[in-house]
Amino acid sequence: MVQIFDIRSGRGGSITIKWAVSIIGLLILSTSCAMEEDANIPVHKSPAEIAGTMYGEIVSIPAGTFRMGDLSGEGWDDEKPVRNVTVPAFRLSKYEVTFAQWDACVADGGCNGYTPNDAGWGRANRPVIYVSWGDVQSFMVWLNSKTGGNYRLPTEAEWEYAARAGTTTEYSWGDNIGSNLANCTNDHCGDSWDYKTAPVDSFPANAWGLHDMHGNVWEWVQDCWNYDYYDASTGVGGASAAA
Repeated sequence: MVQIFDIRSGRGGSITIKWAVSIIGLLILSTSCAMEEDANIPVHKSPAEIAGTMYGEIVSIPAGTFRMGDLSGEGWDDEKPVRNVTVPAFRLSKYEVTFAQWDACVADGGCNGYTPNDAGWGRANRPVIYVSWGDVQSFMVWLNSKTGGNYRLPTEAEWEYAARAGTTTEYSWGDNIGSNLANCTNDHCGDSWDYKTAPVDSFPANAWGLHDMHGNVWEWVQDCWNYDYYDASTGVGGASAAA
């Protein structure tokens, strides 16, 4: 079984990381923003210890077949046509990779020494942002060297399958965006983060125990974009899927 990481944040904007074993991750909302931002910050831990704790933040995703793409008919053209895709079992980090974890990589001589900007929003347990796909690969090299694992990013199919968590609705919790269920802009979600990223585990997890699959930051996947990447006839959506 491959370990997977899911990164959410690119140098061009708020995309970050999540890991998958082919791994994903979440946090529980504290009574105040200040308390939440400081929660679970590694104190007096070595980079190796921080890397080791990440294994405890993964959940098992069962194998299955799902309808991948724009089920509502209101999405972009590249989300069509909807097709059946089969995904083998894998494990995914329940939280986005945090600044604390990325900074541990840099402090240990990894991640090519790249320290991404936090946009003035804070580091610690906020998801790391302004990292490219290539930056993420260097993080994986470091993580695997510290843990002896085989972590990677999830494929697009694995990511969507995990985000849906067995549902066919617009969001994993239903067709309405609701209130305080995700971090999104323009006060559409009723959250209180005011156009900033929220610390991981600030919102409820989906049915499979994964946090921030909606909202907060964009997330990288392992595979390259291809209009017809997931073959409609074979319907294979694992790490080795081919056009």
